Amino acid sequence: MEGLSPGKFPFERISRNLARLKLIEKQVAYIVDEKDFAERNVISRFLDHLKDLIEIEKEDELRFADAMEAIKQKLEELFPDKIEQQEGVDVAAAFQSAEAQVRKATEDRDLSIEFVPPDPVMIVMQPQILMSVLLGLVRNAVENTPDQGKVVVKGERTADGYRITVRDHGTGIPESEQPNIFEGFYPVQETDLYSSGRRYAFNAGGTGTDLLKIKLFSERFGFNISFKSRRCPWIPTPRDICPGDISRCSYCTTPEDCYKNGGTEFVVDIPPERLAIDQEAVA
Repeated sequence: MEGLSPGKFPFERISRNLARLKLIEKQVAYIVDEKDFAERNVISRFLDHLKDLIEIEKEDELRFADAMEAIKQKLEELFPDKIEQQEGVDVAAAFQSAEAQVRKATEDRDLSIEFVPPDPVMIVMQPQILMSVLLGLVRNAVENTPDQGKVVVKGERTADGYRITVRDHGTGIPESEQPNIFEGFYPVQETDLYSSGRRYAFNAGGTGTDLLKIKLFSERFGFNISFKSRRCPWIPTPRDICPGDISRCSYCTTPEDCYKNGGTEFVVDIPPERLAIDQEAVA
C-alpha cells in the first residue's frame, strides 16, 4: 500500500505474542482439565510476557504511553528478567535498611522486633529482590504477632551457603492451611475476621501475594524458601481469633507463656553460587 513501509509493521513482535497466546491457551487447557499446573507458574510466565504486550499497547494507545512506560519500569524493578551477575548486595546493609523501614512502619505496635547483626556476606542479587524478600517476610511475621510479642530476624553463613530466618512468636498457621500459603490469594484466616487491613497491623489480612511473590523469586533466582509453623492451641482453627495483645489473653500470664504456644519460622536458603567469591570486603 502506498505510503506504508514494511518496517512499520512489528511482525517479529506480533509473531512472538501469537506464540505466547498459544502458550496461555495450553496453560488454560491444563487448568480446565484439572491437571497439576501451579498457579505461580502461570503468573511467572505471564510476567515474562507482559512487558512486550505493554510495548504494543503503547503504540496503539499513545495517550496512555507515559503511564504504560511507568508500569513497565516498575515491573522491571520488581520482577527483573535475570540476576545481574556483576551486582552484589551487602546483607548487613540490607538488614539495616529493612530494620529502619520496619521500625518506622510499626511505631504504633508494641512489639520486640530484633534484627540480629548478620554474618557479613555479599549476595549476587539485585538489591530490590533481597529487600522485597526481607520486608515481605517481616511484615507477614509482624501482622501475625500480637502486641507484646516477638519477631527475630537472622542472617547466618552455613555449610550450604547462606541462611536468612524470620521467626515470629505469633499465632502460627493452622496445619490444614499450611499447604496453600505459597499459592497466593489464599487467606489463612476467614476474611470476615480480619482487622483494619492496615499494613503491619495485627491480623491485617491481605491477599497473600507477598509470599507468592517470594516463592516466584525463589524459583526464578535460584534460592529456596521454606517454613515451619505451630498454631497456638488456644485458637486452633481459622475462625478462632487471638485478642491481639498478650496482656488480654486469658491463657497467658506473661509474654513468655505466649511464646511457647505458637509461631512461625520462614527460612531463605541461598546456595553458594549466589555468594560473591571475595568476602573479605565485608568480613
